[in-house]
Amino acid sequence: MGFRLSRNYLWIYVLLFISWFVKLFVHPAQATSVREIHERMAVGPLAPWVVLLFSLGFFGAMLAALYAAWRTGLPVDEVKGLEMDLEHWKV
Repeated sequence: MGFRLSRNYLWIYVLLFISWFVKLFVHPAQATSVREIHERMAVGPLAPWVVLLFSLGFFGAMLAALYAAWRTGLPVDEVKGLEMDLEHWKV
């Protein structure tokens, strides 16, 4: 999980977070205050603070998973280096 998260999904989620923040800032018109950005975070009946709390919790959990994977040591590849050892391959 740590391998895929660090190599693939981390960058996808970072790009989504940046695009969401830019959308809050410029749509439908450029925001002039932090309060206006906060009000734009609302999604339907959900209050802006709920959306902000959920997004911060999601990214916090992702960073915690990355840190845990880093502490245990990320593998070089998905199959933990088995293809580097040729005796596992029937050639």
